[in-house]
Amino acid sequence: MPVVILIGASGSGKTTIAQAIAERSPDNTDVLFFDTIGVPSAEEMISEYGSGEAWQFAKTVEWMKRIAEITKTGRRIVFEGQTRLSFLAEGAVAAAWQDYVPILVDCNDTQEQLG
Repeated sequence: MPVVILIGASGSGKTTIAQAIAERSPDNTDVLFFDTIGVPSAEEMISEYGSGEAWQFAKTVEWMKRIAEITKTGRRIVFEGQTRLSFLAEGAVAAAWQDYVPILVDCNDTQEQLG
């Protein structure tokens, strides 16, 4: 099974979906969260990486390499994080691994606004 990667904007429901998967499949699926690495302040990102975007790219590549290693164990993986699709693709190339399916999570706030 390819790795499922949930991406999308903050507040779109990625974490809620990932947590539900973790609760329903605790024995056979590893659910990983991008932010568990810690998110430094904007000043720290700029100081160390030049920009927040450069930090996000570097950390996405690190995650993709880490996930590629975990897949060698045969575990099923769901990864949740706010990152760009292009960063995932570049991270997969850097990891020499391509067996993932990105899913863009989006929500429609229209009902909340109307109701």
